[in-house]
Amino acid sequence: MKFSFKINWLFLTLVSISFGLSAQDYLLLNNEYLLPFEKAINNPNANFHTSIKPYDKSEVSKLINVDSVFFSKNIFNSMFLGDSTSEKKGIELTIIPLLTGAFGYGQDTSNLIFGNVAAGASLTANFSKKLTLNTFYQSGNAKYPSYVQERINTTQIVPGLGYAHPNSFGLNYRNWGGHLSYAPSKLFNFTLGHGKNFFGNGYRSLLLSDVANNYSYFRITTTVGKFKYVQLYANFKDISTNPYSDYYSMPNKYGGFHYLSWNIAPWLNASFFEAVIWPGQDDNLRRGFDISYLNPVSFYRPIEYSVGSSDNSLMGLNLQVKISPKHQLYGQLMLDEFLLSQVRTTIVHHWLGSQTTEWGWWANKQAVQLGYRWFDALFVKNLNWRLEYNFVPPYTYSHTGGLINYGHENQPLAHPSGANLHEIISILNFQKGHWYVELKNMYQVIGKDIDGVNYGTNIYLDYQTYNQVYGNYAGQGLTSNIFFNQLKVGYVVLPQSNLSIELGVLNRAESNANFSYSTNYIFGGITTSLTNLYRDF
Repeated sequence: MKFSFKINWLFLTLVSISFGLSAQDYLLLNNEYLLPFEKAINNPNANFHTSIKPYDKSEVSKLINVDSVFFSKNIFNSMFLGDSTSEKKGIELTIIPLLTGAFGYGQDTSNLIFGNVAAGASLTANFSKKLTLNTFYQSGNAKYPSYVQERINTTQIVPGLGYAHPNSFGLNYRNWGGHLSYAPSKLFNFTLGHGKNFFGNGYRSLLLSDVANNYSYFRITTTVGKFKYVQLYANFKDISTNPYSDYYSMPNKYGGFHYLSWNIAPWLNASFFEAVIWPGQDDNLRRGFDISYLNPVSFYRPIEYSVGSSDNSLMGLNLQVKISPKHQLYGQLMLDEFLLSQVRTTIVHHWLGSQTTEWGWWANKQAVQLGYRWFDALFVKNLNWRLEYNFVPPYTYSHTGGLINYGHENQPLAHPSGANLHEIISILNFQKGHWYVELKNMYQVIGKDIDGVNYGTNIYLDYQTYNQVYGNYAGQGLTSNIFFNQLKVGYVVLPQSNLSIELGVLNRAESNANFSYSTNYIFGGITTSLTNLYRDF
């Protein structure tokens, strides 16, 4: 057995050590990290399944040399790493530091200084082309603007990172995860992990997103020709009805997912999604993982009926149309519950002006996404633009409580704001070499609960406490208008861990009938983002 490694020294306030900056078996699930690869994998001739994330590095490497992107952006490569093209055999060990030291100053309800200081490490061991082990741990102290802190106070969770432990600075969080991936052939991949998954082509996903904290899962991926099929089984946690003590003591809930992606033509992909969520305990009886949901091909709804269950089932469709190598359309339709006759009545009411009073049935929950992407936008190389619209009706993703709703650790598994909303998002990215610039603009209309009435935004409330049978619409309740604008400039130092030096400015304004305030601040520092961390809600 041959053991190989290389050493890279990085001095950025703290000294960091990396052994063997080799490729990982999966690319990071982070939008900025993936920017150099997006144009290649979205090309109509690529036969790539872009809606299944994280991406398999070996599949991306068939379209673009991943290692060349990494090393071309590593400013320390020529000084310390030597020849990156040498063949490696045996075990390949990678240890990458995870460092964050970001601070900001701004104003919302009062002047404030906030920041995020974190440290940790990621270890990857490639035993062969077939077997890879990855693990990471990061601990941090953070203080957030009031609109984020309000979310934390309500959920006890730092969005996307884990439980918020209060301290003298603000709060402490600990984020950990990893996976063991085995690919016995080109047809199959088996992954046991603790992390996140994402289905969709959008900035948001209304099917399964990476908003919530890491969860334990087992994934089987089968690739045959123009088809890719994912079976995903997950162990989620609920803390909505139980005080948090530690991760393992939180009540269990489980999820089963099927996702079939079909490249019908070079320019067209259709993907079919289904999911079921069930509690780990029913009526004070331990239920555990229900093996009846292990069937790899059956629709979950017939299984649910056959076992006499009232579990939470969802279905969905993802579409991608590649108009040209630089233009694409995409969209999603998510069906939680619906009755066709009621859907028809609502459409007739809104579009044809019908005066019926039986529109907006509370149980009609169909979320919709429409999006457009333009690579090399405005004929500027490496300038990319995304425009996206999301619509999520009231009570979508909710059920009779946190043990069976579409959530994990008090966070949604789809849209970060829950439900009862519609929004439009514009994201403009430019990247050249080490440098990147991003301008993000969002306008969201969301209906918040008021006076103890459930208007359908909080997916952790029992949907049987709905306010009215008919007349429901997205934005009902305390209708709030939210504007979010962010501009940031960054310099990539280590692309393997997405370590960057970053400077930006943010503005968020929220107004409704009861209050109006804005948050304005500038921020900067060193950031390491292994995943997307959403603060645009």
